[in-house]
Amino acid sequence: MKKGIKAVLVIAFMLALTSGFLFAQSASESKDSSSQDVVTLEVWARGDEIKQWVPGFEAANPGIKVNVTVIPDQEMTPKLITVLGSGKGVPDLFMQEASYITYLVEAGCFADLNKAPYHINDYKDNIWDAILKVGTDSTGVVRALTWQANPGAIIYRRDIAKEFLGTDDPAEVASLLDTDEKMLEVARKMKEKGVSFVSCFKDLYDSKVASRTNPWVVDGKLVIDEQLIDFMDMAKEIIANGYDLGVDQWASEWIAAVESDSLFCYILPPWGYQYVVKPAADKTIGKWAITTPSTSYISGGSYLGIYENTPHKEEAWKFFEYVMLNDDALYEYAKNSGDFVVLKSVCEKLAQSEGEEVLGGQNPNGMFIEAMNHEFRSLNTAYDSQLNDAFVSAIKAYAAGIDKDAAIEQFKNDVKTAFPDLIVE
Repeated sequence: MKKGIKAVLVIAFMLALTSGFLFAQSASESKDSSSQDVVTLEVWARGDEIKQWVPGFEAANPGIKVNVTVIPDQEMTPKLITVLGSGKGVPDLFMQEASYITYLVEAGCFADLNKAPYHINDYKDNIWDAILKVGTDSTGVVRALTWQANPGAIIYRRDIAKEFLGTDDPAEVASLLDTDEKMLEVARKMKEKGVSFVSCFKDLYDSKVASRTNPWVVDGKLVIDEQLIDFMDMAKEIIANGYDLGVDQWASEWIAAVESDSLFCYILPPWGYQYVVKPAADKTIGKWAITTPSTSYISGGSYLGIYENTPHKEEAWKFFEYVMLNDDALYEYAKNSGDFVVLKSVCEKLAQSEGEEVLGGQNPNGMFIEAMNHEFRSLNTAYDSQLNDAFVSAIKAYAAGIDKDAAIEQFKNDVKTAFPDLIVE
């Protein structure tokens, strides 16, 4: 989930593609896979999760082996620049986090999954549209997909909700927190009793990004949406008054707060429950619940694509298909991991399963299905990750005491430095 790729690497990546892609293409196509009885697929992954599919896939496909190399997010782009530029050691499939995937999708190094031997069209009706859009380039070509669907969720303490809201029912809690004004008023009341409303102000940021009218970049020009400018004031109020924990996401204190009686909620996608709340809950088992925020959004996900010039196209598609599009395999993964996933059919099956002990018996998958059926604007650009990080830094500077206009100007200067190709006014 953490980000660390510098903007210069994005530019270098594009240059590597234009200068070295033809060589990479000829080098890859010169490999002779026909002489091998067993094909080994090389997969570059940003985490261990994808390894869970390998044993089942290899058992079903004895002529194919899968070798997964885990590469941290901050190292993925430099390594891709190197191999794509030289044509040596390019993996058959590789992935990146959702906030970085757009530039890979637009660069053309991922295969067109609409064309044979790939056949993503056979599955489109069963894939959440919002997830499909993220991996689709500006010409309508699907090039990458994630097994995770990540609708925003409010993961809250039932006992604290009853004390301050008079109810712990998910639908009622959602209605009592469906505007910024309502959330801030509840936060004020909670703070008077020593309870922080939300784990980190950034928990709210993704919903604000999703509610924008415009993407970060339009026709080569930076656009700062009014939703984000308004959120600067809300974030400053949260930070200044201690309505959050005052720590960054993924800090040890942020995770430890799961067991505290002084935190009301985390506002995160389903992975926030599966990888933060659920593992840390002990004395708070049964005290948590999940509802959905007023603004539906999706956040995160590990997107996988097939290298355009892999010599193992059919084998690569079989693995991609098994991980992303196989109902049985994906259901087993979702049941064991608790992730909400890319196939509608699997999510519907999950919604019929037993509830979660940590959530007091609640099964939140029906709410997630409802959230994923909302309309989502297509706002992704290749600049998103860096610009979001820079804007969050500007929010922190504003909260720390500098003038709002000065904080915005600082953000613009950061953008000019990182992306000299953009028009910044």
